Amino acid sequence: MEQELKEFGLTDNEVKVYLACIKLGTALVQEIAKKANTYRTYTYEILKSLIDEYIETAEAVGSAALEKKYNLGISPATIRTEMMSLTKLGYLRQPHTSSGRIPSPRAMKFY
Repeated sequence: MEQELKEFGLTDNEVKVYLACIKLGTALVQEIAKKANTYRTYTYEILKSLIDEYIETAEAVGSAALEKKYNLGISPATIRTEMMSLTKLGYLRQPHTSSGRIPSPRAMKFY
């Protein structure tokens, strides 16, 4: 089936996600991502959660707070890595070296 899906024009990651959906049936995006072994699917969930928390508290948001409050199903270290990527892409800002992140105007528009 994998080969047929590739011949149909799906990428390797799309094939993995499709097969995971078939195996899992009704499932959360995070469960499908784990089964498909695709890790970047939670980036948007991290961004949304960070913006929600920032709107609520008006303070820089750290990875441990996101993991604890929003139960993202990934480690704080993974959240930090994604937050660093989102910062490089211009969606987050880090007010101080050891602080959490805040959403940029670009992130707020995306939200």
